[in-house]
Amino acid sequence: METTDNKLPENNIQEPNEMQQKCRSRLTTSIVVAILLFPTAIASIVKSSIGIKKADDGNIEEAAKLYAEAGKFIKLSVILGIINYVVIILYIIMEIILIAELTNTYNSYDYYYY
Repeated sequence: METTDNKLPENNIQEPNEMQQKCRSRLTTSIVVAILLFPTAIASIVKSSIGIKKADDGNIEEAAKLYAEAGKFIKLSVILGIINYVVIILYIIMEIILIAELTNTYNSYDYYYY
């Protein structure tokens, strides 16, 4: 039975080297997401690092479980990071509109002569 990235393998024992490679790629993704999007990916960095160590020791089932959990934290960080960026962009747009309104009010003809 084939497995996806975020599901535990069923009756599919993977090679330690293959699991190490997967955990290392998940670790790289976690670092990038933590830096660019949202810091909850730090939990994914920790889980991926522990997963690499478990795969080194030959505990493939535990490494696969940690790999799947790391994927969940990456998804959470991506969602929260996107929400964070949208809020920041909306705040900047609001400030630009506010500054434009204040500028138009002070430079209007009515302000000086009435």
